[in-house]
Amino acid sequence: MATGSLPFSSAAQSRGTQREAAGTAVLWHLLRPLGSLKITVVMFLAATFLLFIGTLAQDEKNLPEVKAEYFNSWIARVPFSDFFPVTIFGESTLSGWFPFPGGATIGLVMLVNLIAAKVTRFHIAAKGSRLVWGSLLSLLGGLLALFVMLTGHQADGLQGKPPISYETVWRIMQVAAVVTTAVLVGVAWRGRQRRLVRVGLQIAAVAVGVAAAGMLFGGASWRMNEPGLRIMWQLMQSSVAAVVLLAGLIMVFGNRGGNVLIHIAVGLLMVGQFAFGDRQIEERMNLVEGQSSSLACRTDEVELAVLSPIADAADDVAVTAISGRLLSAREGKEPIQIDPLPFSLKVLAFFPNSAVTRVGPFAENRATAGLGKSWLATQQPPEGGASSRSNIASAYVQLTDRSSDEVIGTFLVTQFLNDRSQLFMAAEGDVCDTVNVAGTSWQLQLRFRREYKPYRVTLDDVRRIDYSASETPRDYSSFVTFTDPQTGAEQPGRIWMNNPVRYKGETFYQSQYSQVQLAGGEIGEMTGLQVVENAGWLIPYVACVL
Repeated sequence: MATGSLPFSSAAQSRGTQREAAGTAVLWHLLRPLGSLKITVVMFLAATFLLFIGTLAQDEKNLPEVKAEYFNSWIARVPFSDFFPVTIFGESTLSGWFPFPGGATIGLVMLVNLIAAKVTRFHIAAKGSRLVWGSLLSLLGGLLALFVMLTGHQADGLQGKPPISYETVWRIMQVAAVVTTAVLVGVAWRGRQRRLVRVGLQIAAVAVGVAAAGMLFGGASWRMNEPGLRIMWQLMQSSVAAVVLLAGLIMVFGNRGGNVLIHIAVGLLMVGQFAFGDRQIEERMNLVEGQSSSLACRTDEVELAVLSPIADAADDVAVTAISGRLLSAREGKEPIQIDPLPFSLKVLAFFPNSAVTRVGPFAENRATAGLGKSWLATQQPPEGGASSRSNIASAYVQLTDRSSDEVIGTFLVTQFLNDRSQLFMAAEGDVCDTVNVAGTSWQLQLRFRREYKPYRVTLDDVRRIDYSASETPRDYSSFVTFTDPQTGAEQPGRIWMNNPVRYKGETFYQSQYSQVQLAGGEIGEMTGLQVVENAGWLIPYVACVL
């Protein structure tokens, strides 16, 4: 009979269901302790302690070094001397270090803890069509948030400038304040909340109502300035995405939808740091009024550039760049040999920071040729991120002819002489050694690492505005023009305090201003622009609104 096979089929299905249930139980058993609040508290304490250590370490290290050694590492090596800053206790002879979880480890553990807590504690409350529509609405909210982050990164011009007028943004804020006041009043006085919640809503309604009245009738004194309106525009866009996402999550998770949204926001912050934190690049561009340039410098890295003229190109040179990291790694070790160069370089000494002085009559000097016969470099403690002064890198390198193994000489390469235009924001030229090998002149230049942009920046005008009856600067403004050499397209822009300009995915901030003496003896104005490449700059805005 055909019915004889039914017990076996039923038994097989039962065993499969039992195995599936057992697997789910094991997974649940593993996830529940991973989502423990105790792990969250311990990781927050560890992150706070790491932040404290990283802050102290900036007494002697710059920000990129601290990020690499403490915040982006899996295991941080914490020297005991970090707890005794040089600026307070002087030079310390304390040695030794201890391991501590780095920022990458803490972040990963917190992310796993966040996901595990979400999976084990928040259960889907919706079914059927409510679940479908809630999921679609949540997806729409997520796509809107993604759209806000992507459009903010891709837009050129004044960073965060809305596509509508500032007056329209202000009107939207006024309407939003009135509507929010009405909603809070209705909920606070007609809702059925607990007394404490109702009192809180009433206080919020009064506060927002006062703000709305000021925005409507307060005149210019209540009017937000343009930088503030640009930030509010980003927050308004993020708020729309947040409201849509919250509505969808409430449909799916019920009253816990808001809690789920908070977890998503924290996760977004953490993922954003993992994805874009290490990719943030900061450079500097110095321009004299009327000057055009495509050169930007990485002030946290140096390179030894070996320059030689290019045949049939009067103004062009071939550049072979040797990174400062390689110079430091090869100090006192095997020579550096690079095929385009007819000589090898042996790094006798490399100083990340140094003092360069004239050679005295009895000074011991390593240099046997070039500028080093008149100048002496001595090692100094590195300037940390808390200092406004820059490190002045120097190195003694011995050059040897690769064809004859004959020592050419020992040269001093130093930013103090080779990179004066960038290091001191001076209009005067750099001074470099020139070596003749195999009938070709080679120039040695230790300098900040250089990057050449696929566009040019022209400083049309730079203005300094002081406070009334004072020489204290209130504001610097740089009027620039960006030019794409391939298309010839030009984009003008004004860069001033808290008003950066974006162009081709990079953001330009007003950083410095100085007056310099030009070659003809006249006094010119020079501006320093900070160039930042940060594709995830809008992620914190969106995450905080969520």
